[in-house]
Amino acid sequence: MIPFVLERLKYAWIKKYKEPGPIVLEYSGLGKCRFILLQTLKWLAIFFDLFYKTTKTFILINLELFRTNSVKELVQKLKLFLPTFILKSVNDIQGKLFWNNYRFACLTSRGSQIMLLKKILDRNADTEFGKKYGFKDIRTLEDFQTRLPVFEYEDLRPYMERHCRGEANVLIKEKPFLYATTSGTTGKPKYLPITKTTAKNGHTAVSRIWLYNYSMKAKNMFDGKILAIVSPAVEGYVEDGTPFGSTSGHMYKSIPQIIRRKYVIPSFVMGVEDYTAKYYAVLLLGLREKNITYLASANPSTIYLLCQKMNEWKESLIADIENGTVNESIKYTKDEKAELLKFHEADPDRALELKELFNTHKILRPSEIWPNLKTIGCWTGGNAGNFIKSMKSYFTDDTQIRDIGYLASELRGSIPIYPGDTSGILTIQENFFEFAEVDAWNNGIKDQFKMVHQLEVGKSYYLFMTNNSGLYRYNMNDIIKVTGYFLTTPMIVFLQKGKGVCNITGEKLYESQIMEAIEKTKEEMNLPLVFYFLYANVEQKCYEMIAEFSTEIGTANEEKMLLSIETKLKKINIEYKAKRDSLRLGAIVLRKIRSGSFNNYKAKKVKEGQREGQFKMVILSGDTKVRDELLSV
Repeated sequence: MIPFVLERLKYAWIKKYKEPGPIVLEYSGLGKCRFILLQTLKWLAIFFDLFYKTTKTFILINLELFRTNSVKELVQKLKLFLPTFILKSVNDIQGKLFWNNYRFACLTSRGSQIMLLKKILDRNADTEFGKKYGFKDIRTLEDFQTRLPVFEYEDLRPYMERHCRGEANVLIKEKPFLYATTSGTTGKPKYLPITKTTAKNGHTAVSRIWLYNYSMKAKNMFDGKILAIVSPAVEGYVEDGTPFGSTSGHMYKSIPQIIRRKYVIPSFVMGVEDYTAKYYAVLLLGLREKNITYLASANPSTIYLLCQKMNEWKESLIADIENGTVNESIKYTKDEKAELLKFHEADPDRALELKELFNTHKILRPSEIWPNLKTIGCWTGGNAGNFIKSMKSYFTDDTQIRDIGYLASELRGSIPIYPGDTSGILTIQENFFEFAEVDAWNNGIKDQFKMVHQLEVGKSYYLFMTNNSGLYRYNMNDIIKVTGYFLTTPMIVFLQKGKGVCNITGEKLYESQIMEAIEKTKEEMNLPLVFYFLYANVEQKCYEMIAEFSTEIGTANEEKMLLSIETKLKKINIEYKAKRDSLRLGAIVLRKIRSGSFNNYKAKKVKEGQREGQFKMVILSGDTKVRDELLSV
């Protein structure tokens, strides 16, 4: 029934929103009536579909109870019956609601984006920012783009800091209940307000849609337990006492108690500060469970690292599972250890199973430890693809690894819906998007923007967004590529960060941060450093520092220099510190080049056609060609 209704809606709306003329942020009387009628039809169709889905879920779970091989397995299934039924029902009901509503919006991406922008501007019209830029007087998209320039975070920081001090109605009307954090270009963390509206529309809705679509293709993903790894919900507090941390951690901590029984890792583990202790706890509690059917972590480097640590610590982990102990060499606080022991009892039968697996396979692999695990959710696009290749050696070929989409602290930007495809539908109900062609933007053309319905398949664009969290015409400095369309809405993949930023595993390292760390080290050590360039080596999961010295400084000073740079980068960039401390990113490697190499490289480029007066050398890049040329001149 749903496809039939959607098809009718498609033809009713396409004509209206492909009409030429200015994009007006309001409806005419006829347009409003049409919208109300179509909304009514949509909700009627959804209601009947949900009734069918819930009934089917209840019957299937009851049938599954009888497919058991032992009494012990039956007891475990009975314990999970209620949480499984609730989780599957919530996933089916909420997921279906959000998904059908989303598909409805995707029929007319232009109209949906217009409505969203109008809601954001109306909601925040009486804020200080809204009054400054005349939100109440904005009638068309042209008005919006004329009145508001493109903003970087540093342009918005003074407003954000006032929110952190407790001021209201500065950028947004709603009071944030949480601030998401990420690294900024100046070294100060970015604080991004999360309101109830943002959490509901930008995080919960998108997560539900993604999970619903994935579960339709992986029918058994919720049958057993779930091993999910997220960042801490609370990492500290801003001046007015509002916590800052991760939205994924907050959502994890807020899972209802009855559904939480499905999750192997308790939320307190996510807040363990020592990464070795955190990974040990995840593996200790994870290995105890045999029936894990779904594994989730945004970053595949985390999953890959856990697979490695599982084998490094296998004897200790198996001993602790057998005896109900925690290895004394792992550094937990007194409270952390006491909390961990609440979830950890002696299980000699499981320890014996693990010993037998180790004796048989020599290398412990999740595929043998959790035989029912066939579904994994994590990043697979961009640089993550390199970690996926390493990670796959630990899993069987029939394990589905599903991309979670274009994701950043500022937004959830896309929803992948097809297995094996990293492309995702733009989140047009949560973020108002504008795009600039990469070549045009890089060549200084800063006033030509396209909306979602104007994008061309195969082209790459810089992405700008406006949302309910106080980000207006915000430059993400991300480059995306359009791979196709879902109805009238583009499907995209994340390609890379824009100029001046590199990102191997989520650290988002900026040129300005590199310059600050190296120049301070150069001054402190009085180094004869003539030239430097950092290459993001994705395959080796580290940065290479290509450096030219006027005189040799010796091995001891080289090591001291690298340590100093590392220390400064960790202070400047919180994401870099997190990735280095968690072992997901390797230490900087020094590659020395001969004296005079940079001048030779520059001469080569001028000879190839670059004007000497316009020659500008980037100092941070993932371009293999630049690295190889520097090492060979």
